[in-house]
Amino acid sequence: MGSIARLTRQVEESTVPEWYVWTFQGSPVKIRIRFETIAQLRQCLTSAAAQGMEPAGLLLGDVQGNRVDVAGFDQLKSSGRFQVANLDKERLMDTIQRSRSGAAKPRIVGFFRGARDGDIRLRPDELTFITECLNEPTDVFLIMKQGPDENAMAGFFFWDTGAIFGDATFMQFPLDERILAAPRTSPVPPAQPLSSAEPDECRTSRGTRG
Repeated sequence: MGSIARLTRQVEESTVPEWYVWTFQGSPVKIRIRFETIAQLRQCLTSAAAQGMEPAGLLLGDVQGNRVDVAGFDQLKSSGRFQVANLDKERLMDTIQRSRSGAAKPRIVGFFRGARDGDIRLRPDELTFITECLNEPTDVFLIMKQGPDENAMAGFFFWDTGAIFGDATFMQFPLDERILAAPRTSPVPPAQPLSSAEPDECRTSRGTRG
């Protein structure tokens, strides 16, 4: 009986998912993020929020076709409200290029930031930074926000046919691995179609890389 119980436990543990999959019908990318990474990001956001700061950094992982795996992150130094102008862009660009060339592991697959206020959206200076430095079709961008009840929400942004819709995420999700790991009772809802009168400032187009 003891061996059967151990075998049952091993089977149950092997079927526990390690990833949260963020996707929707028609999405050009499929994003997987480790539950362990979600827990670490949530802790990072909570700690920074307690100090009145916005955490930000680079997402690390791998890319297979149109699937992006986020398995870690590298936090950038920041204080107060995050501003791209305070970054050492030359050094950061060199780090990104070395990652893309295979000279440095793991691969940089995107950018993340926590929001102290406002909506889950990309700011104009971030869109400029992304266009200049993170313009691979599979680069993804995560914005997180902690609510007044300390429950955090997040959403991904991505390139789609050379442009990014940065004014709102297509699908928010709770930044809590305990909730996300629970069995899903309903399918992922499809993204809402964009309005034909979409304002230009909500999008950025990818320019030619040097």
